[in-house]
Amino acid sequence: MNKDEKFLARILFANRLLRANNTAFQQLFWAVLRAKHGQDFVEVRPQGAIGDGGNDGYLPGDGHYFQVYGPIDPSAKVEYAAGKLSDDFQKVLSSWNQITAMKTYSFVFNDKYEGTYTRIAQALGKIELANPLIKCRPYTAGHLEGEFLNLSEDRIQSIVGMIPDPTRILTVDYGVMKEVIAHIMHSPAKAVQPRFEELPDLDEKIRLNYLCKAWGDLIRSGARQTGHVDDYFRKNSTFMKQALRDHLVEIYAKSRDDSRLFPSIPSGMSLEDLVFDGFRRALLPDDATVAAERVVDILIGYYFESCGVFDPHAPKDSPNASP
Repeated sequence: MNKDEKFLARILFANRLLRANNTAFQQLFWAVLRAKHGQDFVEVRPQGAIGDGGNDGYLPGDGHYFQVYGPIDPSAKVEYAAGKLSDDFQKVLSSWNQITAMKTYSFVFNDKYEGTYTRIAQALGKIELANPLIKCRPYTAGHLEGEFLNLSEDRIQSIVGMIPDPTRILTVDYGVMKEVIAHIMHSPAKAVQPRFEELPDLDEKIRLNYLCKAWGDLIRSGARQTGHVDDYFRKNSTFMKQALRDHLVEIYAKSRDDSRLFPSIPSGMSLEDLVFDGFRRALLPDDATVAAERVVDILIGYYFESCGVFDPHAPKDSPNASP
């Protein structure tokens, strides 16, 4: 499965997950865990007055128990969820622990890509403090998506169906870029703390790429706000981070190759400056606003610093090598 097919699979999965509430979310979780673990994963269905003993599924060989909760509006059910996970943990201890000793307890909460809520994390931490031999972890939509995207192609298709042929879709473009831009544009400005420390490694990378002061200032300014990018990736699977990095490298390589067609280099600019300008323009959506442009600069700062785009040490035939 190539990256465009995987990106389409991710869209299909995310759309299904966002619509999945209550039993539908539990069934989606079961489908992914069955596809990953086969018969090692055991679904547990309620049985009359006995119920399920706080256990919606488990891995007996690992002593790993899962409690699943998929409310329609997760933000409105945080306090209830915190109480539920504590109650269900005690039920597992009393109903299942003597059968298979519990080593890990995961609370599977369909946060719908909003991230782990503080009260849920605190409730799990409190249980772990009282039971130091048991790991207690939140399990979010991003975690489930990550499990799904690491499956083999046939198992991915068993969950979301046949993947459309990307070559027949004119606007595969890079929806992941638009998704990240939209997320950051709608994030509260005070949600993350800007970075105020010196950025010596970034300064050195800018110098080695022979970029002018204006581009250097833009990259540094973007890098100081990259907490917004980290916040997005915390809520999504690692696939998204790598997919976007690969996309940026492809755009950069094209801009670098296009530089061979430049008739001349304007006075006061270097070839590297023109390549960077073409790269940055190519990342902007056609209908980009000034706000979207600012988000693109934050993404450039993030990937320029940490993810090997514009790498001055890469082999010259590498797509992310400096011009």
